[in-house]
Amino acid sequence: MWLSRRPASPKGASAGRVTLPGGAGFGGGGGAELREAPVYGPYGYRFEAPEGSGVLLLDTAEGQVLCGVRTPPAGGLLPGEVEISVPSGARIKLCQDGTIWLNGAHITKGGQFVPGSGSGD
Repeated sequence: MWLSRRPASPKGASAGRVTLPGGAGFGGGGGAELREAPVYGPYGYRFEAPEGSGVLLLDTAEGQVLCGVRTPPAGGLLPGEVEISVPSGARIKLCQDGTIWLNGAHITKGGQFVPGSGSGD
């Protein structure tokens, strides 16, 4: 059977920090410094983690890869909701009811744009 011929499992995972954000590729590490490591994330997402961000590194047969960035607790989100934000305060929130919040303004499930009041949401 294929599973019985599969190579040994990866060594494991470790936590690290981003030490080289930007253009040349991810740089970071837990115990040892890691440069230009491949970054894996959900399909369609692209991100550049800021320096100092906590990251999860996985050991694979091809070497270490970054597979996630530590996120703050999901306070204020209902099950199934998604929020994308950056340190400047810009954010997009996809709500359970079909509403999309965009920096305080929102778009209803029916497609109506409602300008923000300046208070967030």
